[in-house]
Amino acid sequence: MKNYFIGVFPDKNTSEKIDGVLLELRRIFQYQNIPVRWVNKEKFHVTISYLGRDINFMKKLSFGKKFIKTDFKEFEVELGSVTLGINKLYRELLHFKILNGGEELRKLSEKYNRIYNIKNVKPISPHFTIGRVQKDIVDEEFRNLTEDI
Repeated sequence: MKNYFIGVFPDKNTSEKIDGVLLELRRIFQYQNIPVRWVNKEKFHVTISYLGRDINFMKKLSFGKKFIKTDFKEFEVELGSVTLGINKLYRELLHFKILNGGEELRKLSEKYNRIYNIKNVKPISPHFTIGRVQKDIVDEEFRNLTEDI
C-alpha cells in the first residue's frame, strides 16, 4: 500500500546539501547501534496534507486536476537543528525543525485540506523528516541521542 500526500520538495541542489549534512548524523546512529530507516535524498519533503492510503484511480485523477488549478506564492523554508521525536507519540521520528516558513506551510495545508475536502485533520506541525528509528528506544538511549545530535 502506498501513502498519498501533498508535499513541498526541495530542489536537487538543496537535497544534496542536506544529504551531506546528514553524514555525521548517520555515523552517530551507527556508532550507537541504533538502526534508522533514512529518507532517500530524492524523497526529501515536508508533508502539507496527508491524503490517505491506496486511493482509487478516479480519486487520484480528481486530486490531480484540482491540484493543477491551484497556485501559491513562492516562499522560503529555513531548516534548524535536527531533533529526535516530534512528540511523545512519535519518539522515533528524526527531523529538522523548521525555523522560517512554518506559517506559510500551515496555510498551504489548510488550503489543500479545503480544496480536497479532507476532514478531521489535526493542524500540521511542519517538520522535515530525515529518518525513523527502527527500534523502541529506552529513555537513556533517547537522552544520549538527543545530546549527541
